[in-house]
Amino acid sequence: MKGYQVGALIILLFALMALFAPWLAPHDPNHIDLVRRLEAPTVTHWLGLDENGSDVLSKIVYGARVSLGVAWTTVLVSAFVGLLIGSLSAWYGGVTDQVVMRLIDMIYAFPGFLLALALVGALGPSVFNLVLALCLTSWTSFARLVRGEVLHLK
Repeated sequence: MKGYQVGALIILLFALMALFAPWLAPHDPNHIDLVRRLEAPTVTHWLGLDENGSDVLSKIVYGARVSLGVAWTTVLVSAFVGLLIGSLSAWYGGVTDQVVMRLIDMIYAFPGFLLALALVGALGPSVFNLVLALCLTSWTSFARLVRGEVLHLK
């Protein structure tokens, strides 16, 4: 099995796990039982309980939904924005291309994770703000790639 096939298989398994979370999760991930908090793994709770007495495995299964939703949304929005900006930059060229490329260089000058972390810190903690911060820092790769291809074809 080739490397990309293994990666595709892992993503498929996570996507199926997220899709069928209500049937796969052995317990309610939001159930709180403070009496049994930090309990070790048992037959009924394979990964044990967390500090609130919630089943860790159920939280992981349901957490896959949020993680994959953030990942897919970020990639799709970033690809669309990068495709649009990169193609317009290459097509019009001149000053437009120079301004867009300097903007991309400025964004590349900051570490993407730290910039996203600062944006989430400024905007507040929410999934929407996380996706927004990740999109604002990751469209540049798509834009540079598309710009290069459009310049090659032009």
